[in-house]
Amino acid sequence: VSLFSSADGSIIFKTQMIRKVEEYSEKTNVAISRLYYQSAGSPISFSGSAKSQDDFLAFKKLLDNDPKIKDVSLPLEGARTTPSGVEFSLTFLENAK
Repeated sequence: VSLFSSADGSIIFKTQMIRKVEEYSEKTNVAISRLYYQSAGSPISFSGSAKSQDDFLAFKKLLDNDPKIKDVSLPLEGARTTPSGVEFSLTFLENAK
């Protein structure tokens, strides 16, 4: 029973994190193209695009300021400007506190 309870809690938390990223992307006109979230405690990785650098920075700021998210990482090669805007890859960890 505790195994199922633990699995249910993990699924609920993953769903909440995915919804949070989706909410932030909608607020800032960012399109998420790929999301990778293996298990609790492992980094959450995703890539996407924004129409402008300002949209991208607003999205990253929302992640940085969220108390349930920590260690937002944007590798140097993780963001590049294209004719249609900015393409990026980010990772972060869930803040279990």
